[in-house]
Amino acid sequence: MQKKNIFIPGFEFSLTAGILTILIALYATWIVFASNFITDIIAPFLKDVVIVIFLGLLFTHYVIGILMIISAFLIKHKDHSLAGSTMILITSIMGILLGAGIFIGPILGLIGGILGHKEHQKAMHLH
Repeated sequence: MQKKNIFIPGFEFSLTAGILTILIALYATWIVFASNFITDIIAPFLKDVVIVIFLGLLFTHYVIGILMIISAFLIKHKDHSLAGSTMILITSIMGILLGAGIFIGPILGLIGGILGHKEHQKAMHLH
């Protein structure tokens, strides 16, 4: 049986959210490690503690971005659209709580998840 792809605007919103979150995490990584942000702004005695905290936050931002992209591709398939929509909603809420993607990525993810749920309901009523 061939898997059917359905057109869902939630896919585009969710994919954009994941890509944007990863790009912002890459920029934050550059700010922390490639620029003199830590050595110039933060006192030297706090440098190690701040780097560990930033590493933890950056890691979670990358994970949230990757989960958003995976969720977007789940939304695209008719059989997994409900799971993808729910996953992007949960991931976006976690992203908002952690400040991932400067809140723009998770808000786009919430929009994509809501649209995905709406399209899933339409697809279920057609059967």
